[in-house]
Amino acid sequence: MDKTWFQNYDPLNNAVLSTVLAALPILILLGSIAFFKIRIHFAALAGLGVAILVAVFVYQMPASAVAATTIYGGAYGLFPIGWIILNLIFLYQLIGLCGRCTIAKFFHYDFCNILNQLDFFPICQHLVKIRIRS
Repeated sequence: MDKTWFQNYDPLNNAVLSTVLAALPILILLGSIAFFKIRIHFAALAGLGVAILVAVFVYQMPASAVAATTIYGGAYGLFPIGWIILNLIFLYQLIGLCGRCTIAKFFHYDFCNILNQLDFFPICQHLVKIRIRS
């Protein structure tokens, strides 16, 4: 059985250095996106790798706790995205945008017209032209 692990907030006995090391994963994530133009998912993996290294080697976190928090964090981040996608699929099936529902087409056309007038999304102009032809 694993013994209880207590987090030491100042493992280096220097508050500034401990804080900089704790912030290192965020700095790697944002810096690799902003300065090195790395794709976001690769930058996130790099930040995760640095976070795991800092947790294990600096804060002396047990590997089982690192694995558990990594899985929990991934599920915590992906669950809302999956929930939104699932609801969008249900909504798409409910409305039936494949030609069965003229009200949905009308609202789509009206919404794109409003956005086009506000000049937010130039792509809506293309969508409006397609909706008018059909």
